[in-house]
Amino acid sequence: MIRNERQYRITKTKLNEFQLALLELKNLPEPTEINDKLDYQLDLDALSSQIEEFEQEIAEYQSLQRGTVEQLILESFDELPQALL
Repeated sequence: MIRNERQYRITKTKLNEFQLALLELKNLPEPTEINDKLDYQLDLDALSSQIEEFEQEIAEYQSLQRGTVEQLILESFDELPQALL
């Protein structure tokens, strides 16, 4: 969760870095060996997942800044303290 402007800027920078890394990985020739294919797919999935998380955190922070957050959505009761912050 992004809590301040500094973390927001850092997250945006990291998002750009991960997006570039994903593009570079996609521009590599696709592996032919099964283990290399699995490693390649794992790397793609990991980068994509982290990008998605960064984008979600940025969107949440921007919504908070604009005051457009209408409700908190929690997946478990354990998330309540973090959501209240």
